[in-house]
Amino acid sequence: MPMNGQTSSLSVRDRALTPPSGNDLEIELEELIFSEWANPGDRLPSERALADHFRVSRPLLRETLRALEGRGLIRIEAGRGTFIEDLTQIDPTRILSAARQGSITPAHLIQARLMIECSAASQAAQFRSIEDLDALKLSLYEMHNSKDAQVHANADMDFHLRIVTASQNPVTQLVYGSIKNLVFGLMTRSATDNTVTKEGLPLHDDVYQAIADKDAVLAEKVMRKIILVCQEHYGDDLNLPLSTVLNRRAKSNPEHKALLNAASKVVRQPLQNSHNSHNSAGRQSGITRSSGVRHK
Repeated sequence: MPMNGQTSSLSVRDRALTPPSGNDLEIELEELIFSEWANPGDRLPSERALADHFRVSRPLLRETLRALEGRGLIRIEAGRGTFIEDLTQIDPTRILSAARQGSITPAHLIQARLMIECSAASQAAQFRSIEDLDALKLSLYEMHNSKDAQVHANADMDFHLRIVTASQNPVTQLVYGSIKNLVFGLMTRSATDNTVTKEGLPLHDDVYQAIADKDAVLAEKVMRKIILVCQEHYGDDLNLPLSTVLNRRAKSNPEHKALLNAASKVVRQPLQNSHNSHNSAGRQSGITRSSGVRHK
């Protein structure tokens, strides 16, 4: 697709026999916007070029672009075109959308979780209440007894959130809350991987016992093991954008497609709309270059 005298590299999807729906179009436009060769400030192809490429109507394309603009991913300038926003330079509550720019991978999340959750587990062992232990025990029961990946992922998220809460450190809670949706995406990927769940579940029992016994050193050590299970078994997924991991796994995993697609949507939600969002997950190129900073 020639754009501005240059040959376009727009190749997000091969032309399908059936044009994408509105939701699919939004996902595929995001994949174009957040591909590794796209920069903040780059201009998207014209409406006509995009509509032809994706084989959709202009009204559907405009509606989808307005939705992306509403989420702060692009800006539309009359007479000039549509441009990719630099999400690293705007309101920090948009960090969850920044994950779509390929700057946040499972590997990055694992490193962040090691810093946050290992310390939280140690603190939880020192300050946990009986109510904390009861909540952790309930989450463990659900993880052990449910055969449903959605229930497992929700219970896993609740378990880790409760440990952070039990740390009684408001800063730790604030920092973890800012990446909660991303962590849930990671846990959903794990919940649909039998190898990860089989190895990780007994470790959750161990960290619970360490916290119950007020053994801060052991709690920190076991939490580290839990988090590193992903690093050991994720393979190629480790260094791909999280949303790409979830979307790709949904296509190759029909049994859990709906859950993985829902988790991908949760990952893309802005932080201010993230309250209890992990519990709702189961219910639901011709770019012109700029000289801006690269996404990656």
